[in-house]
Amino acid sequence: MMLLAAAAAIVAGCAEEPVDIHAIPVDTSSPLFIADGHCAELTSLPESLTPVWNGWGPTVINNRFQDAASGGITVEDVPGLRLAWAYGLPNEHQARGQPSVIGGRLIVGSQAGAVYALDAKTGCTQWQFFTEAGVRSANSVGPYELPDGRSGYAVYFVDAIGYAYALNADTGEELWRTRVEDHPNVRGTGAVTLYEDKVFVPMTGISEAMSGIDSEYQCCTFRGSMTALDAVTGEVIWKTYTLPEPTERGTGPQGQPLYGPAGVGIWNAPTVDAERGRIYSGTGPAYADSGDVPPTTDAVVAFDMDTGEIEWITQYTSDVWLFGCDEDPEHPN
Repeated sequence: MMLLAAAAAIVAGCAEEPVDIHAIPVDTSSPLFIADGHCAELTSLPESLTPVWNGWGPTVINNRFQDAASGGITVEDVPGLRLAWAYGLPNEHQARGQPSVIGGRLIVGSQAGAVYALDAKTGCTQWQFFTEAGVRSANSVGPYELPDGRSGYAVYFVDAIGYAYALNADTGEELWRTRVEDHPNVRGTGAVTLYEDKVFVPMTGISEAMSGIDSEYQCCTFRGSMTALDAVTGEVIWKTYTLPEPTERGTGPQGQPLYGPAGVGIWNAPTVDAERGRIYSGTGPAYADSGDVPPTTDAVVAFDMDTGEIEWITQYTSDVWLFGCDEDPEHPN
């Protein structure tokens, strides 16, 4: 059994002395740096491998099912499981990023702002990479032609302030990074989905839902979105918002302009429908409307995989919500 604990690193079966295995410069002064328990040598993922768990689910259809052969244990085995190793994520108070397990390697993000690659059997550290912001979601690993022409693998993920990344899965070297959203209240939470030559990146802005109740805030302007990136270069292929551009809808209690519609973030990893050429995602509430509740709130949305065009929307709830509104009877925004 593998345990990720938000405590000091406790690692078994690793090199007795720390060995610098990093193929890229690492800020050893960072409070997120793991100084002990490095693997004795840097190993490469095999050319042909089958993921044990890759991304939010083991497949891009997000059924979250793993067969017995891949799982390797049965119900009868569960009572006999014992702790093999534990790994502390520095400065992490709430471990949220689900790890991927592929080729004997476990790769996990930290909400403190790092990604760590471990040996799945021993827990020793293969490499570590520090991000612009915390990583709250799962990562995905896929084939990648490396800059030197070799065939390898890349790790894809998104951080909390809207940067998507691709790293060399063997070394942690950054291959590219692209900021898919720069709204000040962005919050990257949903896991990316890797399919063939594209990385699909969902985006939400829960920070605006939390600050929008402020009677001086110009509520609200964030729009949820889905972005398709080129998996090789990180270039934006298309970006589709869940709402039209916000327009001025009135004046707040402090005389500030108010805007809408806003919100309708995408919180979940996109689901791939290869047969129909679509991806599906669920949405959250609006933070503001412009007279009518947007049809995309609390809905399932189908996007054309190649163009990003919204093909259909099935709404389950008409929903406009700001955190804290029920505590302020004036509802200033």
